[in-house]
Amino acid sequence: MVPVKDLRYLTLMFPMKDYKDEYRAQPAHYISHLIGHEGPGSLLSELKRLGWVSSLSAGGRLIANGFGVFNISVDLSEEGLKHTDDIIRLIFNEIGLVKSNGPLRWIHDELKQLVETKFRFKVIVA
Repeated sequence: MVPVKDLRYLTLMFPMKDYKDEYRAQPAHYISHLIGHEGPGSLLSELKRLGWVSSLSAGGRLIANGFGVFNISVDLSEEGLKHTDDIIRLIFNEIGLVKSNGPLRWIHDELKQLVETKFRFKVIVA
């Protein structure tokens, strides 16, 4: 048997509480939006510039009542395999930046507008 593709993933998993009571604020969605941002100056753009990753995803999910997990995953390049400690350090730097900035109103407004736009232009399958 020959593998079709070599997979090189690095995933960081963080326990998080159940945010049912904060449903309207969507804290996990807010954080995943910031960590998973793909534009200039983002964590992903820096990791790509260094040639260490090809993609990054971030998001939270409920595991059981009262308990969830927030994952940050990167698809590593061959070179990225040699720099996992550096990648983890950059991820934690980004988390620290998000934490030190605190919640920003304009980001909440942007996310709200994205959800409203997605709903308005939702494709209905008959």
